[in-house]
Amino acid sequence: MELANRIAVVGQEEGWGPSYTKATYRRWMVNGEPAGSEPNVSTSLRAIGQEPDRVVPLAKSDRIGDQLVEATNEARELGIFGAPSFIARGELFWGDDRLSDAIQWLKRGTLAPT
Repeated sequence: MELANRIAVVGQEEGWGPSYTKATYRRWMVNGEPAGSEPNVSTSLRAIGQEPDRVVPLAKSDRIGDQLVEATNEARELGIFGAPSFIARGELFWGDDRLSDAIQWLKRGTLAPT
């Protein structure tokens, strides 16, 4: 999984992070190929127009590793402890079943019914 996270850092830097994240999780959930493993890594990267022979060595670099550590520490400081987690107006929402609450909180600042 760490390799998948490192690749996502590269993707965020280069502007294709969301596409990679969707592709790799789709292969994991649909095909049972864990993120960060083969053939998920290569297939997901190629599906979004990226070359694994370029991206994987970059993802394994110390610079990307340092960025991942920094992002992980920032997430911990925000109280994020699992995925998916959403921060909206400073409030933490954890779990995919809380996405609609996070959106409502972001838009209205309350979960009270309208």
